[in-house]
Amino acid sequence: MASSVAERVYSELKHRYPRGLAPSWRGCGRVTGAFIAFEGIDGAGLTTHSTIAAQVLDKLLSGSGYGAVYTKEPTLGPIGGLIRSVLRGKADGSLSRPEVLALLFAADRLYHMTGGVDRCGGVALCVSRGFTVVTDRYKYTSIAYQAGAGASEQWVEAVNSYAPPPHILVYIDVDPRVAYERVTSRGPAQLYERDVKTLSAMRDRFLKVIERIKEKGEVVIGESRIGAPWEAFIDSCHYPPGRYPVVVRFDTTRASVEEAALRISESLAGLLVELGLAEPL
Repeated sequence: MASSVAERVYSELKHRYPRGLAPSWRGCGRVTGAFIAFEGIDGAGLTTHSTIAAQVLDKLLSGSGYGAVYTKEPTLGPIGGLIRSVLRGKADGSLSRPEVLALLFAADRLYHMTGGVDRCGGVALCVSRGFTVVTDRYKYTSIAYQAGAGASEQWVEAVNSYAPPPHILVYIDVDPRVAYERVTSRGPAQLYERDVKTLSAMRDRFLKVIERIKEKGEVVIGESRIGAPWEAFIDSCHYPPGRYPVVVRFDTTRASVEEAALRISESLAGLLVELGLAEPL
């Protein structure tokens, strides 16, 4: 279904960008791609909409010789496999402690920076090569979920300090009751999907995190070097001057998949141009 929706969304956007888009930021002396993260509670439609967005952006950017790639967390690497086992209740119960899970997610996230992305390597290498990376979940899930489960929020943020900020953070909101119906219809509930109450609590945490980032930003790229830990993976010169991540929020509670996908893809294409990360061909 995602591919057919992506085709229809792309045909709509092609009227606005008939020749497509091309990456345009050269702050590091060469063309740079964009890094986009999708976040939200389980059942919000993250996988569906991040997949569609990646496919649409790939079509828009393909004429430039670059493109967009989809990836997700936990990764398919060894640590990601362990995390999935924990979430499904098929691993040592002590690994489900929020502090332990936070460290596992942070380690898998750094692995994600250097590997596990088809076509171009890890997230950092893809961006440096001019590709746009769309990730289904990122570090804000850890801040909302593991901190919400009892770990110190400041500590969770600290262990993720090597994870670069995305250029754009897409938060997909949904009524927890609708989310619970969706997750239980596809199989047994996992660790953070146990019931509507748990999903509601996680949503509250997410909203606080997202609103804080939207109001204050995570980093401000200016004339001077940042010198932050995450620059070990993506240098600050890959970001045009401004505040990052740029946060956009969508609600999928009542919208059809195609309606929401069109709004999201339109917004992302427009933001890439507005930020100076892409330009119409």
